[in-house]
Amino acid sequence: MKPVCAALIFLLVTGSSNLLKAETNPSPFPIPARNNTIVFLGDSITWQNLYTAYVENYFLRHYPEKNLRFVNLGVRGDTAAGAIRRLDRDLLPLKPDLVLIMLGMNDGGYRGKNHFLLQYYLVFLEKLVEIILEKTNARIILITSTCVAPADYKLSRYNPMLAAMAAQVIKLGQNRTIPVIDLFTHFSKTIQAAKLRKPVVNLMLDPVHPGPAGHLVIARFLLGFLDTGRDRPAIKSSFDLKNTKWPAGKTSIQLTHNHKNIYFSDRARQALQALEVQNRFNQHLVIIKGLSKRVRIRVDGYELGVFTPEQLAKGVDLNRLGQAPWVKQAKRLHDLLQQKWRLNYYLWDPRELGRDALIQVSPPGIRRPVITKDQAYRQLENVIEQLSDFQKIKPKTYTLELLLLK
Repeated sequence: MKPVCAALIFLLVTGSSNLLKAETNPSPFPIPARNNTIVFLGDSITWQNLYTAYVENYFLRHYPEKNLRFVNLGVRGDTAAGAIRRLDRDLLPLKPDLVLIMLGMNDGGYRGKNHFLLQYYLVFLEKLVEIILEKTNARIILITSTCVAPADYKLSRYNPMLAAMAAQVIKLGQNRTIPVIDLFTHFSKTIQAAKLRKPVVNLMLDPVHPGPAGHLVIARFLLGFLDTGRDRPAIKSSFDLKNTKWPAGKTSIQLTHNHKNIYFSDRARQALQALEVQNRFNQHLVIIKGLSKRVRIRVDGYELGVFTPEQLAKGVDLNRLGQAPWVKQAKRLHDLLQQKWRLNYYLWDPRELGRDALIQVSPPGIRRPVITKDQAYRQLENVIEQLSDFQKIKPKTYTLELLLLK
């Protein structure tokens, strides 16, 4: 497969031969303005609410003063034609300021190149764009779909069709002067590079849907377009304990954390290590020199781990230490964003239209008691109130306790 690659003034592509590093070019699109409503319109890949949550989390952490509103309108199995049918109900009432459209995975029929389906997709995608531009004041960003897993022999034959569809999206963006993010090319290259890692980095949940690590790659790429286009440099807290006294083999240091880190599950973390995407999400290194023995580090009663002098001299990333209070806080924010999405989704899910009673608000595959719509609205208000509290979080100074080990 030879992924399509085009260079447009509005097109963000990876320009490096180092496929393991998800670098970005300067952003051609302004950061959303204060109080903007940003909508993700897509299919089941958007519905998974992972890359969307990472992007929302990032802006909430780094731009809390903007008070941005993010809405995920991903629906499983959706197409460009299907999205048009639900615009009046789902999108237009939101009065969006920015709409990111990623559709196409289901439009090509999961087969080889098909000219009829390709034109069918393009006609409806263009119509979708026309309606949004005509009936809202929103800006639009088009995103080409991801690829399917090359390892799946039957479905891999679909990638040439997805490449042709991506080329048409790029052409549409050029003709309409609409920004296009060529995710297909980037994700195709990254998934190939991930296979060469040892151990292999698995970016896919199944042949069609990216897993947590894959969604992290997607979010990292999108943020290079939506934010400044440059990595935020790693934060470094350096200490030299060469002449420090250790009464009873203990000492402590004061460290300030900015609380802008984002939580990643264990499955997503493999992308952090292998694909060098951590800096975009604020890496915080603690560097301790002057040690000759291993050290156990604790903070607020939680053990962060045992580290060698070599590890600490090089730098340990505090944002990867699962027991740290700032990581627990980040997980709380992540969980709230997922809960907000679940409540929102089941309040407007097509299957629930016209039903005022008993809706399910649990993740797929997990049984939980059903609740009424009134209860869901009240829960949603509570979640939104808790999310607003995260906009007020300030940097905090912690005491790190160090214990020398034999």
